[in-house]
Amino acid sequence: MNVLGGRQGLKGPGRSFKGAVSFNGRVEDPVHFRNRIAYVMQDDTLVATSTPEEILRFSANLRLADTNRKEVNELVSNLLDSLKLTNCKDTVVGNEIIKGISGGERKRTSVGVELITKPEMIFLDEPLTGLDSYAATTTVKVLKDLAANGVPVMITVHQPSSEIFAMFDNIVVISEGCIVYDGPRKELVNFFYENGGYKCPSNYNPADYVLYVLQTEPRENIEVLVDAYKAYFEKRMMSGIDELRGKAVQQAEVHSKARVASLRVQLRELLKRDFRDIIRNPTVQIIKFCMTVFMGLIMGCVFFQA
Repeated sequence: MNVLGGRQGLKGPGRSFKGAVSFNGRVEDPVHFRNRIAYVMQDDTLVATSTPEEILRFSANLRLADTNRKEVNELVSNLLDSLKLTNCKDTVVGNEIIKGISGGERKRTSVGVELITKPEMIFLDEPLTGLDSYAATTTVKVLKDLAANGVPVMITVHQPSSEIFAMFDNIVVISEGCIVYDGPRKELVNFFYENGGYKCPSNYNPADYVLYVLQTEPRENIEVLVDAYKAYFEKRMMSGIDELRGKAVQQAEVHSKARVASLRVQLRELLKRDFRDIIRNPTVQIIKFCMTVFMGLIMGCVFFQA
C-alpha cells in the first residue's frame, strides 16, 4: 500500500517490486501523483490540545494556498459534517493523559486531514485497529459514504465484523504475499466453494471463515485457490483495465501542481499551534521549565570550578 499510495518508490535500496502501476491509463511511478492520493496511516499523529476543527483548518491553510478564508471555512464545515464530527468539533483531540474525543472520532479527524485537499482516492492502513465495534462501524460507514460520492477508498483490515464486511464492495484476500481472491464481495463465498470445496456455513461471518481456511489448510490447498484466481480473475481484471485505458487516453497528465503555503504562512500557522498548545496545557510547560532548571543546577554543580 505504501507503493500504491506514492509514499515509497518502485525502486530503491532493499526494495524489489514486480508489475506496474497505472493512473488514468498511463503507467507511472505512484510517487509522481501522490498529491492526488490521500494516505491515512495506522497511528494517528494529531496534536492533543487541538480540536478537530482547528486541525482541519491548519491542514487547509498549509495545503490549500490558493484558497481564500471563506472557502476554507466552508470546506472545513462541510468536511466536519460529512465525517460526523460536528458535535465534537470544539473538543480537544486528547491523548493518554488529556481527556478528549473518542478513538473513532480521532480516526475520522485523521481522515479529514487528508480529505481537505479533495484527493481522487484515499488509502487507509488498518484504520479500525484499536477501535470498539461501534466506532469501527461508524468509521466504515463514513468511508462508505465517501465512496458513494465518487472517492475510491482502499483500506486494509485484518478481521472485520459481519456488519463491516457487508459494507465492502470489492475484496482482495492475500495469503503469504499471494492474492487468493480479488473481486466483488458477494462472489467471495462462491469462489472458495467452487474452487476449493470450502462451503461457508450460513451462520458464519464470511470474513472469519475465509481467514480460518487460509490459516488452517495446507499450503498446497491454498495454492489451488491462488491458481484459480490467476486463471479467472486476472483475465477479467486485465480486460477491465484495457477498457479503462481506452477511456482515459485524452485525460490530463498525472503530474499535479503542489499548492503548498509560503514560508511565512507556514511559520505563522506553526507558531499559532504551538502557542495554543502552551496555553491549553500549562502543566507540561511548567514541568519542562522545572526540568530545565534542575538539569542546569546539576550540570553547574558537576562542573563548578572544574
